[in-house]
Amino acid sequence: MDRNLETSESIRRVLFRQVAKRGMQNSLIPHYLRELTQSIVIRPGKNHSEINEHMHSLGWREIEVDYHIFELAKACLNREQHKGMAA
Repeated sequence: MDRNLETSESIRRVLFRQVAKRGMQNSLIPHYLRELTQSIVIRPGKNHSEINEHMHSLGWREIEVDYHIFELAKACLNREQHKGMAA
């Protein structure tokens, strides 16, 4: 397996676990992460507090986007973008 793909998958697993530890149902996490990454993409330069406010406005109030979740999500995005450029 490609090392970048392995790293991307491991970051995604850590992010999934972090969100699950905060009490979100596993079945909702992929939807939440999709919204979170889209929020980060369309709001470049925003910090975790601003992204958290946006997620709350979308109805995702049960999880706080803290710095750790925010950075993991950004790392996933960076890996995905890098993977797309390498293809």
